[in-house]
Amino acid sequence: MGVGGIAYATIIIEFLGFIYLFSILRKTYLLQDLPIFIFDKQIIFSFFKQGTPPTINMLLMALGMFIITYYISDFGQHVVAAYGIAIRIDQIFLLPSIGINVAVLAIVSQNNGAGLYDRVKQSVIYTQKVGFILWIIGMLSLFIFGEYLLKIFTNDTQVIEAGLSYLYAAAISLYAYMLVFINISFLQGIKNQHF
Repeated sequence: MGVGGIAYATIIIEFLGFIYLFSILRKTYLLQDLPIFIFDKQIIFSFFKQGTPPTINMLLMALGMFIITYYISDFGQHVVAAYGIAIRIDQIFLLPSIGINVAVLAIVSQNNGAGLYDRVKQSVIYTQKVGFILWIIGMLSLFIFGEYLLKIFTNDTQVIEAGLSYLYAAAISLYAYMLVFINISFLQGIKNQHF
């Protein structure tokens, strides 16, 4: 089905994921208290003010993947397949940065609220150092094992070649992603997103 098949598969799997998560949500107590929920305009506005920038960020990242897929489809199906595989591998190596982001957001928010600004600075510097160490490990892993990781998903040499090009570029840029994520969490933690 080509590139269209990839799009259909993505829509189907996202919809199945939604159904699964909604079925889990219905088994919890969260929906039971919904009828007694009282709307407080100040709280709702605060949530929107705090949540809109990261929402737009995630939306643009997802949109960017579709745009990139659209433009690389001109180079052939093997490039689209390589991008699809390589970006999943890249995301596995970015997973630790998500944990770091959550930690930065929680620690910065708590210490900023308590007025302990030295701890805020200390936590950001510390997580940047941890991110650097994780980047070295991730970069070396992608350079050394990138081809083997691609071969888990495909035996096509064209796909592997194209995927390796992406993985090598991604390996170099992993730390930049981590720094961006850490600083975004820092700004969210101090409620200074300029939105």
